[in-house]
Amino acid sequence: MNMEFDEGAFKDLVTENGERIFSISFDEGSMANNGTVFINKYGDSFWAYDYESNFGGPYESLKAALEELQLEYTPSLSLEVSTDLSPTQLLKLVKFHAKKGDLITINDEYWQFVGKNKLEPYEDPDDEDDDSEPED
Repeated sequence: MNMEFDEGAFKDLVTENGERIFSISFDEGSMANNGTVFINKYGDSFWAYDYESNFGGPYESLKAALEELQLEYTPSLSLEVSTDLSPTQLLKLVKFHAKKGDLITINDEYWQFVGKNKLEPYEDPDDEDDDSEPED
C-alpha cells in the first residue's frame, strides 16, 4: 500500500482542528493591504497560516513561530490581535511601527501607544458610562 502525504488535507486538519493560539488582523483601507495571520497549535507543534494560502511550521512554540514570521505592522484603520500574550510580551515578538497615540485592539480591548514599545489601556474620553436615567 503506497500512501502519499496530502499537504492540502494536512493544512485543513491544522486550520480546522487546531487550537487557535494567536491571530492578528489588519485593514489599511484597501483590498491590497488587509488580511489575517493565524497561529494554531496542533498536537505539540505550532503552525502559521493566512488566507493567501501561506502555511508554515512546525514551530516548537508560539514565540518561535512569531520570531520566524518577523511580523511588522503599522497601526492602521484596524489592527486586532487575539492572544494570551500580555501586551508587553506581544511588543517583544511583533514589531509595530507606531507613533504616540496610535491605537491597537488586543482581545477586544483598546490599547494606546504611549511611547516606543509601550502600551496603556485606552479609555475614550467621549465614552460616558453613565447609568443614570435621562431626566424628563
